[in-house]
Amino acid sequence: PPPFFLMNGDHRDLHSFPTRRSSDLIALFACGFAACSSDDEEPEEPSLEVTPANLHGTWKLAEWNGEPLAEGTYCYIVFNRKDQTFEMYQKFDSMYGRHITGSFAIKNDPYQGYIISGSYDNGKGDWNQSYLVTRLLASGSMIWTAKDDVTDISRYKRCDEVPAEILKECKDRKSTRLNSSHYNISYAVFCLK
Repeated sequence: PPPFFLMNGDHRDLHSFPTRRSSDLIALFACGFAACSSDDEEPEEPSLEVTPANLHGTWKLAEWNGEPLAEGTYCYIVFNRKDQTFEMYQKFDSMYGRHITGSFAIKNDPYQGYIISGSYDNGKGDWNQSYLVTRLLASGSMIWTAKDDVTDISRYKRCDEVPAEILKECKDRKSTRLNSSHYNISYAVFCLK
């Protein structure tokens, strides 16, 4: 057992401490309690349950591993709750934007929490990682952490829509994308390394 449970034996080695009056202890306790609470602190916003309905809509990758994205790069994901599909518009490993589609699934692991995984359309395979989804807030943000690499952390912010210029850039590249073998490259959120 831990040392503080050992009560047998001679206690001559214990140091004696000066005793305090109960009024001193009450005052000390009250000061400590008052210092720990503040009316200025806002309560922490509770996380939402991670469901297709709560993910539904457009999300922009705002930070990866605590850093904003490099200039000229982007990643937008549009989740469709009804079909559990996604559309991703990203530009990371190419000069051009890409439009990528697929499906996603969410499971609630009793030990790890909510995990999102997915696969690409057109038989291009599964995501390189599954992600733990935390801090899904009604105010419009969420955190994804790679299940097998806790240093791979992405922060998303909800937005109204994918910007028109990005849609145009990705649409202009669609015919090239369909003939591309680049699906083996790790895409944006699904493995930025």
